[in-house]
Amino acid sequence: MGEDRHVLQDSLGRTEVKKARAAKNLWRQGDAYDMRRAVMKFRASARKVRLHSVACCRFVAKHIRNPDSLALIDLLERRADDESLADAVSTLRRKVKRWAEGVGPFAQKINWYARFAVWASTEPQPRAPVWGFSYRYDFRDILAEVLGPRGGTAPFLPEWRSDTAVSLAAHMYDSRDFSAMPILADALQDAGCDNGGVLDHCRGEGPHVRGCWVVDLVLGKA
Repeated sequence: MGEDRHVLQDSLGRTEVKKARAAKNLWRQGDAYDMRRAVMKFRASARKVRLHSVACCRFVAKHIRNPDSLALIDLLERRADDESLADAVSTLRRKVKRWAEGVGPFAQKINWYARFAVWASTEPQPRAPVWGFSYRYDFRDILAEVLGPRGGTAPFLPEWRSDTAVSLAAHMYDSRDFSAMPILADALQDAGCDNGGVLDHCRGEGPHVRGCWVVDLVLGKA
């Protein structure tokens, strides 16, 4: 009987992973133009688009050596939750532009990541992902992590925001350590959450980044 229970749990775990992968793969469909149009149709907030750019920049950070560019990534991430930093981002963006202009928007991938990606990510009013972050599946998987399922999700009920769930989500958001995502799923279930998409995402393989759509739902961020 005990062995049967473990087999069932393993099977359910594999099912959750498959569901999470299927939801993620919807953002992989189409070319870069299709994906950008889908994001605009999705009406993603500027905050979400910025956090996608930040996560993508961190993904390729080993190629970014310019100190001002690295500082701009951190500043842009903070601006996602603090509009008062808009002028500071613009000022540092102008400084980084001189570095970015050394290669331009059509440089080879490695040079683009190293010199142009951060500048491109700090567009004042972004409505869609940066072009250079619109092609690779790695970047689209990050988009799925930030925006959630392409077809939308069922409503997230306020009563699911228990003290435990909010505390876990806030810690992960602040620390960018998302190892407690499966524990968040348990806390949400304890609070009555029966949204399969939410729970599957928490127990899925990730990647998880600041801006994670489930963490944002728990914290009431858009």
